[in-house]
Amino acid sequence: MKELFVTNVGSHMWQMNHPGSDVDLFVAVLAPTKSILRGEFNDQSKVEYSGPTDKQYHELGRIVDQVLRNNWNYLSGVMSPIVVKDWTRLPELRRLVATIGRTIIMGSKLLREGVIEYRPISGTSPKDIPKFIDELDSALKQSTLPDDPEHENELREFLYDVRVSSLEEEHGRQFR
Repeated sequence: MKELFVTNVGSHMWQMNHPGSDVDLFVAVLAPTKSILRGEFNDQSKVEYSGPTDKQYHELGRIVDQVLRNNWNYLSGVMSPIVVKDWTRLPELRRLVATIGRTIIMGSKLLREGVIEYRPISGTSPKDIPKFIDELDSALKQSTLPDDPEHENELREFLYDVRVSSLEEEHGRQFR
């Protein structure tokens, strides 16, 4: 498997890390296209625990599918502000994913402004939860973000292009 990019998705991303914090890495990989086409690839994500570093490996096709389902773990893996290993196509993927980020998990700022903000939440208690839920409901009603992914076809074309390019590299010839 070819490693594409790595981001930090744990407490460091949320600026809530402390000296004893572990490091949680989201590792995007590309399976060999031939294995996928032959039905030999199992796209289940894999987690590797190694001391203070946990690595979650996700194949690009699974990332695309989960992003289109608004799965927060995959959205944050792609959009994390802490890039450990960059990929030349990560900005393109982020541009596509940013338009899909419809979720209330990040709160009203995302819903109202379309902005993902990573910061710790402080000065709150469990009794504040009903107030937060009311705020999220209000933000959802006011949201200008689309109900359906705007760029689903473009994101799937991105995945297709990455796979065909990989196949061309593997075999040293053009397939398009």
